[in-house]
Amino acid sequence: MSLSEYDPARFAAIIENSSDAIISKGLDGTVQTWNRAAERLFGWTAEEMIGESIRRIIPEDRQAEEDAILARVQAGDLVPRFQTIRQTKNGERIPIAVTVSPIRNAEGTIVGASKIANDLLTTMARVFGPIPGGLAVSVVIVGAFLAASTGIVGATVVTMGLLSLPTMLRHN
Repeated sequence: MSLSEYDPARFAAIIENSSDAIISKGLDGTVQTWNRAAERLFGWTAEEMIGESIRRIIPEDRQAEEDAILARVQAGDLVPRFQTIRQTKNGERIPIAVTVSPIRNAEGTIVGASKIANDLLTTMARVFGPIPGGLAVSVVIVGAFLAASTGIVGATVVTMGLLSLPTMLRHN
């Protein structure tokens, strides 16, 4: 079966009901679609985000990442999965993993990008389950994991652990 034979409503349902945050944006960074998982992860509803800049979820100290992502997408590159920090509606900074792909129209022209994001803390909780020693040990393990996976070292590990506390408490 070819892609053109699939029902657009089926594709929309798959995206809307995914456990991954799936977001599309124009080449100027304007959000065009925002699924339910994005609502849960970042706290903003689709109505609040569609038509707004994706930079709303990017902390000030990470804005250059978006410039680099847009440049790669405009060049037609897939941006491989990477770990970063984004912020929620209430200002909480959360560690996420993101993959970014160009969106092309029927003529093959790049018209935007799709982003698939996962909350790293939730992913780790699923992989490792309850960790003996409680929350304090969990924070250290999360900090060490983020340090190893992102190249962050030293005092930043402690900072990441502390930043993760609200999310860890929210997700038990």
